[in-house]
Amino acid sequence: IIPEGTYIPVFIDINDLQKQFDILPTRKKSNKIKILHSPSGKLTKGSIHIIQALDVIQKKYPDKVELILPNAHDYVYALTRYELLSEMKNADIVIDQVLIGWYGLKAIEALMAGCKVICYMDDTLSEHQFADTPIVNANALNLSEILICEIENILINRALECEKNN
Repeated sequence: IIPEGTYIPVFIDINDLQKQFDILPTRKKSNKIKILHSPSGKLTKGSIHIIQALDVIQKKYPDKVELILPNAHDYVYALTRYELLSEMKNADIVIDQVLIGWYGLKAIEALMAGCKVICYMDDTLSEHQFADTPIVNANALNLSEILICEIENILINRALECEKNN
């Protein structure tokens, strides 16, 4: 993306990360679909576009969606890493970013927590991703529609699970 940039990979121990999630407290299950967006930088992550899309979602699903936006409105980290991982463990959907064009550590952590991850992945970088990447590609223009599809899928799966358990 930036030819003069120096790229340094982030190495994480997946087993250690799983252990971290295992010791985090789990909140009581909620009927609401929890959507988390906690950017490290709201300008680079496209938070203004994400918040606009989430406003649309909140109006469409007022009783079915809970938004978790700890630091999407300011420039500082509002959560410690422990708190962020705890929020991820209890979220259904994590929106990473809609501008940068690739995913990072937060997206990997969210996948490990069992969340559906939404993130913009630039077409020119698609050759570098795995064929079965479980990250849903969305951008600032189609985020509302992508979120609606993901929410509807979660609602259908929950209804089927309830049917199965009854």
